[in-house]
Amino acid sequence: MKNKAYIAAENEIIEPASQKAPFTLSAPVKMTPRNINDAEKGIEANSSSQSNGQWGDFSSLNDKVLRIKFIRKVYLILTTQLIFTFGVVSIFVLVEPVKKFAQSETGLYLYIASYVLFVTCLVVSMCNCGLRKVPFNYILLGSITLTMTYMMSMISAYHDTEIVFIAIGITLFLTLSITLFSMQTKYDFTQNCWFFLVAMSYTVLGFGIACIIYRSYIMQAVYGGLGALLMSVFLAFDTQSLIGNKRFKFNPEDYFDAALQLYLDICYIFLYILQMLGKAK
Repeated sequence: MKNKAYIAAENEIIEPASQKAPFTLSAPVKMTPRNINDAEKGIEANSSSQSNGQWGDFSSLNDKVLRIKFIRKVYLILTTQLIFTFGVVSIFVLVEPVKKFAQSETGLYLYIASYVLFVTCLVVSMCNCGLRKVPFNYILLGSITLTMTYMMSMISAYHDTEIVFIAIGITLFLTLSITLFSMQTKYDFTQNCWFFLVAMSYTVLGFGIACIIYRSYIMQAVYGGLGALLMSVFLAFDTQSLIGNKRFKFNPEDYFDAALQLYLDICYIFLYILQMLGKAK
């Protein structure tokens, strides 16, 4: 039986979260759909009995089983995306002919085309719950993954090979650490981090503009560090929404949306760390 908090959540419209801060040309804009409205939009408000932060406090056994299947499906999709993306990045960095192509004029034009397609797909994914429709959701998610992969590979080709692999290692370590921490902590990122996320988004945006005007290695390093911190908090936010033991949680039907948001969080952590570690050639 649904409790009062769950019933109220179905009738209440919650304002959507702020968009994440955009990048300069070295890191494409994230326009991720962040549906935190109600159950129909993809997120359900959690019950008051779940406020103690313990995982598995669901209203029934069926809800818990459904949530576990949902989590497995999301991480299977996410793992596939990450293996493909970082595998292609490694090829662009290690294979010299591919690296030269990425640094050529043709490679730059392809980057711009990928950027436009990437933003277009994200905008489409925010309209009419497109990530729920088969096979449109597969096509849309695949297109976003392909375009994001090429843009990351293109950016990586302009950096030293050692720095790229260090950035990959740090990104994977941070991802695993933040995921485990978000699952265990009683702190609710989905409820208590709104002011921090908004303030940090404007701060990162300001540093991005400053880096365009004043090209300084120190400013780029600070910009990358702040951006990595911001996206790490977003990753914790999305992970807790996926697990479903805090104020907001993804609807089990929105596994493509959940996988997409986690994927973009991790990709942008990598790009910001790459910005922080090394100066482009």
